[in-house]
Amino acid sequence: MLVQFSLNSAEARRLLAAGFWRWPVVTGAGRVILCRSTTAAALLVHRWPEFPWQSFVAGVVAQDGVTVQRQPAAEAVVRGDSWVQQPLTEITDLSSDDLIIKSANAYDGQWAGVLLGHRAGFGTMGRIYPELERSGKVAGCAAKVVSPMLSEKLLPAGSLSDSGYPDLALGWPSRFLVFRPDRIFDERDALRELGANEVWIVSRGASHDGYSVTTYHVAVDDEAAPSLLAAVNAAKGAQPLRFTVGPALEGRDGSDWRDSR
Repeated sequence: MLVQFSLNSAEARRLLAAGFWRWPVVTGAGRVILCRSTTAAALLVHRWPEFPWQSFVAGVVAQDGVTVQRQPAAEAVVRGDSWVQQPLTEITDLSSDDLIIKSANAYDGQWAGVLLGHRAGFGTMGRIYPELERSGKVAGCAAKVVSPMLSEKLLPAGSLSDSGYPDLALGWPSRFLVFRPDRIFDERDALRELGANEVWIVSRGASHDGYSVTTYHVAVDDEAAPSLLAAVNAAKGAQPLRFTVGPALEGRDGSDWRDSR
């Protein structure tokens, strides 16, 4: 059968989480290391409602620019059915059995782009990819990198390409870093994990209260439809996480990225 439904951003994140924790790539990993973001917080809260998500964000896209938290929380390391918070810099034994979960601000199906909010370095991306600091190349991560994304951030195929860092074409380093994660996981993948055969995005818009809204067409077998629709209904009414956005270092137009204060 073919079903249709719409989800706003908060609801889509909840559905994303429902499928994410069933995904064999995740269930078969040695460790799942979630880096700070709105999406990663939603993934954690879905599975552990008591998770202290209020500070689990590093960069914030605000009306006056991209900012970075001065004292964000440590990354969340999931092993089996439990989690601990541990800074990524303290994890020295990463391997290909581990997953690093790093969401982005845009993606085109293969490449992802991250807005860099900190003027003095590479932030989380530099800790994931140590080669950034040495050569400017997005490389050097021993683990597999997965980017969970909402399809509202999906760009046409081929929109992004490897930019490296820094890009000095305009006279100052780019604050938008393009990289290619090992895997990207969005609502379409989540719906497949929840029983869908095929998923099409058929509309995007905004609700009367200002939320981004996406409409999906989903082909699903009759016997799988009840459980899939139950997951969709469970996502309905989800509220956005209200983060504690404390004092932040704000980007400034025209400033020298590395050494300005």
